[in-house]
Amino acid sequence: FEASRKNSNYFQSFILCLMLHTNMVFYVRIMSEGFIRAPSGCVPKELRT
Repeated sequence: FEASRKNSNYFQSFILCLMLHTNMVFYVRIMSEGFIRAPSGCVPKELRT
């Protein structure tokens, strides 16, 4: 039970991180195309711009 709970916590924080990153990219893209930055740890290296 403890392990699955920990896993779910990790999954939730990952999803939250992803959502924050998506929102940030969206807003930043509206302001200026050249300023998109991925927070390290959230997005795989291939997806960073």
